[in-house]
Amino acid sequence: FKINGKDVKNADLDGLTIWNITVTVQNSKGTISEAAYSGYALKDVLSKLGISGSKVTAIASDGYTSEVSAENLASDLTIIAIEKDKKTSDNGSVWLAPCSETTSGLYAKDVVEFTVE
Repeated sequence: FKINGKDVKNADLDGLTIWNITVTVQNSKGTISEAAYSGYALKDVLSKLGISGSKVTAIASDGYTSEVSAENLASDLTIIAIEKDKKTSDNGSVWLAPCSETTSGLYAKDVVEFTVE
């Protein structure tokens, strides 16, 4: 994935805590499902890379965007997931996985880039 146009590699994230979080969600049709995510707190990734800003936008491969509020950016529960259900993506994308109770609307899959302002 990229941040502000620059490729982020695994070596760039060396030493960061890897979070393993399982969430249960209910979709608009009432179906309940569970997903397990493994990845890095978004705030930790940005800090490690020396990037600061209060507006973060996740951009998916299909053009879908999700904006992360300053409050969610500060949370350990907003993660860049490298794995979902112990599987990585086929195209090198990641998931924006906000894992607190009220943030499921921020979720984005197939994220290829984050922009930070």
